[in-house]
Amino acid sequence: MTRRNIEVRVDAYTRLCMTAIAVLLTVLIVGMWTQHVQLAGEALAGEQFGETGARIALSLEAQKLTNAKLDELIRLLTSGQVKVQLVKGEQKPAGGNDAPKPKQK
Repeated sequence: MTRRNIEVRVDAYTRLCMTAIAVLLTVLIVGMWTQHVQLAGEALAGEQFGETGARIALSLEAQKLTNAKLDELIRLLTSGQVKVQLVKGEQKPAGGNDAPKPKQK
């Protein structure tokens, strides 16, 4: 077995980039170290779940009110107390396009 010496040559630009990366990583680490980071025990995740439950309860209550209103509308329509009439008017093209329709020959 022969041993070979491997030589790696780094140009000035690569050395400058690597130095800039090292400096930025050092600044990032020092910045994270000096800021107060909450530990797992300090995190209050339980309150967030409680708020979610309250939002779901409000959403369910709103759905119940909507269902009650729909039931009332269905009752009125089926009883005949409400009469729906279609009035023939100017028909617009589908999609809300106000461009005039081409005339057929």
